[in-house]
Amino acid sequence: MTMDGSFFSSVTFGLFGVILTGMSWSVIGTIMSDAPKHGVRAEIYQGVSALFGIVVGIIGTICAGGCGEIPVLALYLYFFVDVLANILNFTALLLMSTAMQTGPNGAIWGIIQSAVIAPFAMGIVFFHVAATPLRFGGIIALVAGLLFFALSQNSKTDKGNSSWRIYTLIAFVATCLQQCLSTLPTYFAVFNNVPVFFRCIGCSTGVLAGFALCSVFWKSREHDYLLTVMKTLRLKYLWKYVFIGQIATLPVSYLLFYPSMRILSQNNMGSLSYPLTICACILSFSIVAFWHIKEKMTVPQIMALICCTLGIFLFCAF
Repeated sequence: MTMDGSFFSSVTFGLFGVILTGMSWSVIGTIMSDAPKHGVRAEIYQGVSALFGIVVGIIGTICAGGCGEIPVLALYLYFFVDVLANILNFTALLLMSTAMQTGPNGAIWGIIQSAVIAPFAMGIVFFHVAATPLRFGGIIALVAGLLFFALSQNSKTDKGNSSWRIYTLIAFVATCLQQCLSTLPTYFAVFNNVPVFFRCIGCSTGVLAGFALCSVFWKSREHDYLLTVMKTLRLKYLWKYVFIGQIATLPVSYLLFYPSMRILSQNNMGSLSYPLTICACILSFSIVAFWHIKEKMTVPQIMALICCTLGIFLFCAF
């Protein structure tokens, strides 16, 4: 196959696109782990990043000449689902960042991202996605990886403090719901041609809404929280993380992730998009946790990585 337009509309490109996207998402996991260590609140980082995403999305939509021929009702429905999904995503990342301060980072990331089981199960149960033996084997491999991650311990941080497990469990449930909602539009042809910039607006708006809800109903109970926000906005580390996060995610979303999701959905493979993305993400972040965060790899974590890798190959074997 030549590297022409046919390749960029092929299933092969779709599969490589979602896997490369997953690898880039490990950057966000690293930021959510590092940010609190430098005084940057995770929710403030997400809120500022969302503002950038909305601005880029609006500019891109205007430059692209609007949203094309998509029915207005379809755009409203897509926007609503995207916002709701990313409020859940904001919540999951905030809880994950909290858990990472006292628990094993690689294990926490792996447990939460193992929520890939949810959208795949949704596809089988509600949308008649082919439940082949190999795909069931992929689910079993992922469940095994989840169990191995749950057995992980970190002697440096996990000293009788089990609160990280509670935060991780809630984040896992939120991520299950988020991924089901994010995958849902791929089963309806009317949403296939929603422009990528409009998708980014919906995604970023959801994160910003999550930040607003968090500030009003949770963080506002803290003493002088508004002052904390203002101080954080003056930290150079905040803008460093925002810059790195935007560079790592926005181009990938526009050029790889959304086009790949559209290609896979057009080939009745939409349920594979998030599983493959997240499995690649788990593997990438585990490597980051070992090399950058200097987290010791335990036997359960190694076994979990093997299971996740096996799950990727089994999901691709369709």
